[in-house]
Order: sequence, then structure tokens, then C-alpha cells
Amino acid sequence: MANVLSATAKEEMAQVFLSNDMRLVLLDSTYVYDAAHDNLNDVSGGSRVAVSSSLTGKSATGGILDADDVPFASLTGDDVTQAWLYKHTGTESTSKLWIYIDSAIGLTFVPDGQNLLVKWGNGANKIAAL
Repeated sequence: MANVLSATAKEEMAQVFLSNDMRLVLLDSTYVYDAAHDNLNDVSGGSRVAVSSSLTGKSATGGILDADDVPFASLTGDDVTQAWLYKHTGTESTSKLWIYIDSAIGLTFVPDGQNLLVKWGNGANKIAAL
């Protein structure tokens, strides 16, 4: 049998997602994913295009993380090719990176002053499955 997260562990992780200020930082192509990156301060400011406000409509039913789609108004800057979902604490060195995203609906996006709506998948895993 493969290793499996217990239902109680999934519930605990889901509660952290639900009870904290979760945000999305959009990144350009200069960012290179590194598994050692653990906090927002590991993501160069030069590769950041925009940061969302707090996610709304969060849910975590059965260990499936979901939230409302994420709007960015009048977006300008470099092409958006990827993103990090992170737990915002107000201090970059303690703002934990949670989920690296390079396949959300709406990515890649060329900012030209229009609005961008990053859409989470509507399939079984939504944002992510624990």
C-alpha cells in the first residue's frame, strides 16, 4: 500500500487553509521553481507581477481545497506564466509558500491593462487535493 495522509491530518491542514489569509502571487518567466523555496522572501521581487487580496469563498471539503476565482484589476507588467498560493502573514520571511501553480486557467497572460480572472479548475481536485 502507498503512503496515505490520514483523514485527521487532512482536516488539520484544511483548517489552516480555511483560517488563514491565503493569497496568490503572479510570476513572470524569470522565476525558476525551486523545491527549497519555502517562504515568499525566496521569490525575487523582480519576478513578481501582482499579488491578490485574500482569497474568498474558501472551502476544504474532503481535503479538496477550493476558493472563488481570483480577480486582478487592470493588470500591467510582464507576462504572467506561473504563480504561488501562499499563506500571507504580513512578513515575507514567514509567509509560507503552499502550492506552486503553472497550469491554472488564465495562465499564461499578457498584461495590457485588462482585468485577469485566475480560475481554479472545476474538476475533482479544484485548487489541490490533500
